[in-house]
Amino acid sequence: MGRQWSKNRKYLKKKNTFTDIIAYALTTMLDPTIPLTTSEWEEWGDPRKEVFSHCMKSYSPVDNVSIQL
Repeated sequence: MGRQWSKNRKYLKKKNTFTDIIAYALTTMLDPTIPLTTSEWEEWGDPRKEVFSHCMKSYSPVDNVSIQL
């Protein structure tokens, strides 16, 4: 990742920090080879199945952000 990656997450680019975290969380929850992932499915459902991913996205703050004036 390095210094440039770190610089791209400061000041006016701070929102990159949040998109990285979200991408990481969604990616790890989709990977059954990562320890503890499948136990999360017992609570949240398996996001690889459309019915569960659709439900998760319906209450996910990241997927439901709208412009506020």
